[in-house]
This record gives sequence, C-alpha cells and structure tokens, in this order.
Amino acid sequence: MTGEKIYCFMPARNEEKTLPYCLEAIKKQTLKIYKICIINDGSTDSTRQIAESYGCQVINLPPHPESYTSCAETIWKMAKVLNHAFPPPPDCDYIMQHSPDIILPPYYTEVLVNRMKRNPRLVVASGVVKGEKTSRSHVRGVGRLYKAWFWNKYIKKYPLGMHSYESYPLFKARSLGLEVRSFPDLVMTALRPTKTQLYMQHQGWAMREVGYFPPYAILHCIKAFLHDQKVGTKMFLSYLRPFSKKTVEDEVKRWVRLYQARRLLNLK
Repeated sequence: MTGEKIYCFMPARNEEKTLPYCLEAIKKQTLKIYKICIINDGSTDSTRQIAESYGCQVINLPPHPESYTSCAETIWKMAKVLNHAFPPPPDCDYIMQHSPDIILPPYYTEVLVNRMKRNPRLVVASGVVKGEKTSRSHVRGVGRLYKAWFWNKYIKKYPLGMHSYESYPLFKARSLGLEVRSFPDLVMTALRPTKTQLYMQHQGWAMREVGYFPPYAILHCIKAFLHDQKVGTKMFLSYLRPFSKKTVEDEVKRWVRLYQARRLLNLK
C-alpha cells in the first residue's frame, strides 16, 4: 500500500508516563502515520518535551487547574481542545483521533485503511479497547479513523458546547447513508482504566442534544441503572434537564429518532 497519508491528533495533559509507549506504537505501524499533532493541554510535566523528541507537532495550550475530563459537567470543553488540531493537512487521506494512554497493535492502521478502502461507504471506523464491551456501531474515540473527504465536507470541527461532540460525526455519517463500524479483531490496549462511568453520566445531556427517541433514552437509563444505580440516576436526571440550545441539525435528529424507533419496534 502506497500513498495513503494518515494525520493523527491527540490531546495530552501530563502524560509523560504514557505518551512514550503510545508514540512508540504509532511509530511501529506497518502503514506509517506521516504527521502527529499533540495538543498539549496545559501540562506541567515533560509532555511537551517528549512529544517534540518524537518529531510531533505540538500545540501548547495555557495551563488550567483541572482536567476537563475529570467530571461530566466539563467534559464538553474537550471539543475546543481537540479543534486546535484542525484544519488537517490538505494532502491527508485519513484523520485519526487518538489518546496518549492507548497502545495500537502494529498492523492497526494498515488493516483499518484496507477495510475502509474496500468499502467506499465506510467513513468512520476503529478497533476496540481490550476488556471493554462494545457494539459494531460503537466506534471508539481512540484509534478512530475518519476518511478525510468526509471530515472536511461534513464535520470540519467538533461542535462546541455539546456533550455528544464525539458521537455527532457518527450520527451525521449514518444520517447521510454512510457507514461507521468498530472491528473487534483490532484490539487496542489501555495503559490505565478508561472513564466509562464518567462518560455514561454525561450521556443524559448527550441524548437530549442529538434527539434520542424518548422510550429508547429511558431504556438506556434503566440499563445503566441496573449496572450502577448512581450512574444510571445521574444519566436520567441529566436527560430530564431542560435543553433548548440547538446544536444538531434537524435532519440528524430525525434520523436518530426513526432509527431508534425501528430498533424498538423490531425488538433488536
């Protein structure tokens, strides 16, 4: 395979212990990543120096006292952090969102690009994180690969002010009749536990933003409650919170509601 250019970006905040392992795995990819952009989100350790030593482009953001991913109420601010990586290089074919605490297997980019090339409608894809349960349509935010033409035409930047900023490109693609998919045979390794419970807590806001079909949203909250009562309760209460800000196009919301209604009717 020749000529396929991948642009990789990732936020990093005080990641001196994990970033070297992540970048080593990226450098060992059988399909090389030709540019890596590290968004240094106010680190106070040697994150910047490590990224520069690996030849990465580094965008240094001002320090702030707490990580935006430390609680559900502030995680939406990560969209603004990620958007410093855009626009992507004009000659790239794929755009990969990644995380400094995730290790890719060496064949990851080559296999994923080959599969996306064979399926012209597949525009967003990823592997899975070892030990995490996922579905075919649940494309992880780490190791996520976008076809550049899709990103540049329909997304351009993550929408600001949204708790569902990472999910929006997936719903947008599917509303256009395109495909998104995760592949369970491409297994990534996390160097520390991922914040699944935190993300579940903010899904109440996210479900309102993208127009979830109400019965589907309620069942989602019940499922979370059965897994963890505290998380499920927070999810349900955040879903009930009044939400008037329009952040998602009406056609995307209509697709989401119709898709979820059909799933419930078919009991899938």
